[in-house]
Amino acid sequence: MTHPVPHAFQINDQRAVMVGNETAVVVVTDARDVVDYETRFEIYAGLSDYDDDAQRVLRRLADEYRASKPNNQGPLVTEG
Repeated sequence: MTHPVPHAFQINDQRAVMVGNETAVVVVTDARDVVDYETRFEIYAGLSDYDDDAQRVLRRLADEYRASKPNNQGPLVTEG
């Protein structure tokens, strides 16, 4: 089955996937590999947060990042 992907990928269509890492970009066209990336995408999409939940996650991460820096100015994003 699939494993975590240590690089970015972009599914262009059912024929090709662009895979990029720190040093190169490769276009994958083997049908079996394209299906594997489609499967990976569906798994990651199912694990993702969206809408208000995503905003809460991003707000928390921003606040944690800001709190870890000198001269903390408080929350990066304030609620209502």
